[in-house]
Parts: sequence; C-alpha cells; structure tokens
Amino acid sequence: IIVDFFSGSGMTGVSSLRLNRHPILCDLSPLASFISFNNCNDVDLVKFKKFAFNTSDERNKCFSSL
Repeated sequence: IIVDFFSGSGMTGVSSLRLNRHPILCDLSPLASFISFNNCNDVDLVKFKKFAFNTSDERNKCFSSL
C-alpha cells in the first residue's frame, strides 16, 4: 500500500500501479483529486465516445439557431 496525502496530479498513484502496489491518494483540492483519479483509472472508450458524440449533438442543437 502506498499513501500520498498530497497527490496533486496522481503520479505517485501511477507509479504505484505500475509496481503492482495499491495507491491511496488524497488531496484538499477537488481538481487535483479529479486529475489524480483519472490518471490512475482506465477510460471506458465506449462510454467516452458515446458521451462525446451526445455532447457534440447537444452543442449543435444549441448553436444551430444562431
């Protein structure tokens, strides 16, 4: 187990995972917590593409009337 109470971008977590260790990351900043979480977790590409296309469609609907 690797604990980092000032995780920032989560690079300690990334290194821990590469060494087959279990990282526990904490940070006071919500943005740093978000970044470190996403740097240490896999992205579901199907969900990401679906979200990206839906967002794109919504944006096009909003701006099509301009």
